[in-house]
Amino acid sequence: RTLVLFPPCAGRYVKRTVEVEGLPAPEARRCILCNNAGAGYCYVKLDGKMPPMVGTLPDAFFDRAVGVRPMTDGSLGGPLLRTRVMDFDDGQLVTFSFTRGVADIGSLGLFLQVWSRLC
Repeated sequence: RTLVLFPPCAGRYVKRTVEVEGLPAPEARRCILCNNAGAGYCYVKLDGKMPPMVGTLPDAFFDRAVGVRPMTDGSLGGPLLRTRVMDFDDGQLVTFSFTRGVADIGSLGLFLQVWSRLC
């Protein structure tokens, strides 16, 4: 339900030739196609205690938003927003990865507020 309110988060990058005001000719640009293709989601059950929430978390705790660029054959790239939910013996950790073309940190904060109210 939250992705309906944030269409770019469920979209994919595409390459389009667009006319840009002030430029003499159309150029190829990366654009977000709001096609409701969905966000990435991963659930992992891990043995042991949750790590301390101080400092930087290990890279393994994130499903990095890589491979999002459109392919050279014109096919779409991967999800622009990815969520990983990890269950530990003593708690749960949710991490998000997103490409900077989708949102800034303020927009991600708004997304989390809406998501927490709708869940």
